[in-house]
Amino acid sequence: MNRNRVLRRSLGVSLAWCIAALSVAAGSSTAPDPPIALGVEKTLDSDRLGHVRRVFVSLPSDYAKGEERYPVLYLLDGDRLFESTAAAARFLASAGAIPPLIVVGVANDVDRGYYLTPPFDRWLSRSGGADEFLGFLETELIPWVDSEYRTAPHRTLAGSSFGGIFVLHALYSKPDLFHAYLAASPSLHMGEGSLVDAAASRLDRGLPTSRFLFLSLADERNELVWGQEMRTHFDRLVELLNYRHRSAGLRFEARQYPDETHSTVKLRAFSDGLRSLFWQWPIPEFRSRRGLSGLEEHFRELSKELGFELGIPVVAFVDLGSRALDRDEADQAVELFRLATERFAESPILWHGLAESLEKVGEGDSALEAMARAVDTAQRSDDPDLERYRRRLQAMEQRLGVEP
Repeated sequence: MNRNRVLRRSLGVSLAWCIAALSVAAGSSTAPDPPIALGVEKTLDSDRLGHVRRVFVSLPSDYAKGEERYPVLYLLDGDRLFESTAAAARFLASAGAIPPLIVVGVANDVDRGYYLTPPFDRWLSRSGGADEFLGFLETELIPWVDSEYRTAPHRTLAGSSFGGIFVLHALYSKPDLFHAYLAASPSLHMGEGSLVDAAASRLDRGLPTSRFLFLSLADERNELVWGQEMRTHFDRLVELLNYRHRSAGLRFEARQYPDETHSTVKLRAFSDGLRSLFWQWPIPEFRSRRGLSGLEEHFRELSKELGFELGIPVVAFVDLGSRALDRDEADQAVELFRLATERFAESPILWHGLAESLEKVGEGDSALEAMARAVDTAQRSDDPDLERYRRRLQAMEQRLGVEP
């Protein structure tokens, strides 16, 4: 891939069309408010594939406020699934259920059936390009993402339908390339069950340690002609993996969604798969009560489990600092927020937390300085909560008797 030919343009995603529609409906003559964007769209001119591919990138909400590195979720069919998946990943991270992720969606609007499938003699007029596309991911897309963004050495691959086939093929063919695999309603009927046979062969050879597969299936029977055959091969694969996954070094979970269709299952399957992958991420209460030492211990153990060094994210500091304040342990909250603002000096919410904590322990002048920093950093980053921080600063000045 010639990196000099990488093009960039803004991606107005997620709610942009809603905002525009509301502006028209309201008859507003003023300029529309800026859209809520989840990421950017880029194009990569691939030497490996011989054509241009669109790529969509969503960064964690606090990416620009620190120097942390983040795991990456690679998403197939990004032209259709990027917005919903990136929004789900950001929501789950904000809720403390998973770590903040870089989400990279790659479009599969060019010869999709060919590039997402291994050879299937009678199912498609053109199939068998999965290895070519996997080579593009390995030698062009992943190195480019690693060079452009602060990535941690942990990669997840997610796909559905034909994309689910590709996810399984990647696990069987290149198990070192990704650490986790999310396959939603894979089209297992294709190839007369050959993907189940390929799984048996891969398990015989073993897998690298700490690999994870989340396999899911919607209620396919009434939607697709081959729905019942898909279910039959899904059940065969689940039975095989249940019996042999531990000895092969694979952590495995299967889930069925009888109230979802082939078209709707992706959002739930990917969200559940991420939560299952990072099931140890939420901080238990017994550790939160130990403050900073409990927080550091939690992320040390997570780092060992996931195989790479994890930084403590903004949301974890906010969570534990808020819990400490709720318990009237303001000294502990001050310790947490002081460290957090050293690591994320451009995070308004952390400066706000520090200000509240300092006021609780009677350090009024320092609290005012911290709240002023919250306003300043929010203004520089166009934070949507800027006015709230300003009001909090004014209220704090009144409480502390500061002259206007």
